[in-house]
Amino acid sequence: MFDGSQEAVLKDKTSLNILAAARYSNLMHSIYSYYNQVHATRVQKKVSVPGVYREEHDGQGRGQV
Repeated sequence: MFDGSQEAVLKDKTSLNILAAARYSNLMHSIYSYYNQVHATRVQKKVSVPGVYREEHDGQGRGQV
């Protein structure tokens, strides 16, 4: 079905795809981590301002019963 040269090309393409997928995955992880870090900082700043964004409830959106 395959001669030796086609098999070598196939292996090379597969290894390139694996490398590309790993790079893409690392890039996406970096972007996701950075976004979470920035978002957490913003939320922390909002919460640390006295009297702003304060809600008194039981944590499930129902208020104290």
